[in-house]
Amino acid sequence: MNIAIEHSGLSEADVKRLTDKRNNTSGCGVLYGCMNGRGNCERDKKDGVCGVVRQLHPVYTDAGSTFPRIFWLDHVTDMKELRSLYLDDNAVRVRDRSCLKGMGLSYLQCRVDGSEDIAILNELSSLEKVSLAVTKEMDLTSLLSREKLELRLRFCREEVEFEDDIFGEEEPVVISSLDKSLRWKNIIRESVKPDKPGYFLAIYQRCMDAGRMIECFTVRFKEETGGDSYEIKNVVTFFRVTDGEKRQVIMTECATSPDSPFGEYRRDNFQMQDINFDGIKDIVLDTGSQGTGAVSYDLAWIWDRESGEYTECESYRGIQNPSVDKKQKLIRSSWRNGAASHGFGIYRYEDGEFVMKSKMEESLLFDDEIPEELEVPEGGEVWEWVETIYGDDGTTETRSFLGKRGERPKELSEKYFSRQ
Repeated sequence: MNIAIEHSGLSEADVKRLTDKRNNTSGCGVLYGCMNGRGNCERDKKDGVCGVVRQLHPVYTDAGSTFPRIFWLDHVTDMKELRSLYLDDNAVRVRDRSCLKGMGLSYLQCRVDGSEDIAILNELSSLEKVSLAVTKEMDLTSLLSREKLELRLRFCREEVEFEDDIFGEEEPVVISSLDKSLRWKNIIRESVKPDKPGYFLAIYQRCMDAGRMIECFTVRFKEETGGDSYEIKNVVTFFRVTDGEKRQVIMTECATSPDSPFGEYRRDNFQMQDINFDGIKDIVLDTGSQGTGAVSYDLAWIWDRESGEYTECESYRGIQNPSVDKKQKLIRSSWRNGAASHGFGIYRYEDGEFVMKSKMEESLLFDDEIPEELEVPEGGEVWEWVETIYGDDGTTETRSFLGKRGERPKELSEKYFSRQ
């Protein structure tokens, strides 16, 4: 079980209190603390924000709880710098509700299994985003009514291969009142037949951006395979964009389609990112990872000012493990060719599509690949770095470098890894 906590300047005494077994006495986890002014945190570097550092500490939950495990918010309610709590399959509880009013918590990821959890969330007025594993049927109206609250609600295991212990025999959790309120079945009724037994809403996500409400629906199917066993199968993921009186529906390929981009380990996380750097955020959907290299692809829909709708960007879906570099206004890519061979690419958005401008691949050479004129100590390793630059006129330029492990040329490191 992992517990992660992000903050901006907790005192050493606060950190000690969180990690003290006398306060939360069972179930070791991990605390991630992000403090201002002391370096870089990987989570923040991805978003182009610097000046924080990550700390790792053991954190403990209530020894008296069996399942679900419980994290008591009372231990952190007076920590004004606390911003995010990542509690995995832990439920949250509080002994003194009055303590919640002063919290500045903006993000919470946890398990909810009853009205008590929802009541706690309702009192955390500072929340901007929640990611919840809903493991029991309950009334979610109060959460849905907070339009500015970004939601990610899942009603079965996150990925179809894992986490059956969280939901158990009650998987999936079907909330009829929620289905009726969201009216998601009406959108796919002709293609998927969602009223047939077995189809259910697996993940619901929602956010507001530029006055538009973007909702993402992941539909799955529960297939009984005999006895008490069953399989959960992916069916379709789609979006509904509401902009005043105007609505747009965006469909992705069904899981059974031969053109489906979704990986074996499907995540269906979506976020709003400005990937073409025009000042307007676009829809980006993580399709999951696939293959031995665990490569991941994203689907993207870019905001079109003229039509007032999101349009699919075919060229983005071909970028391996894409990462947005806001500072330099480019998309970085990375991939794995083998155990000792990796690649890194740089893409730019030009004339309505993403174009690879250069790539660099680094590989450990086998003995018979090492040039004879190169003096290498017995047992020594030689690495090769090959960069290919693609010109606007269709020409290519290739250059290579040789060196020991850790001797990658500085210019390549700065170009392919720096986000300054």
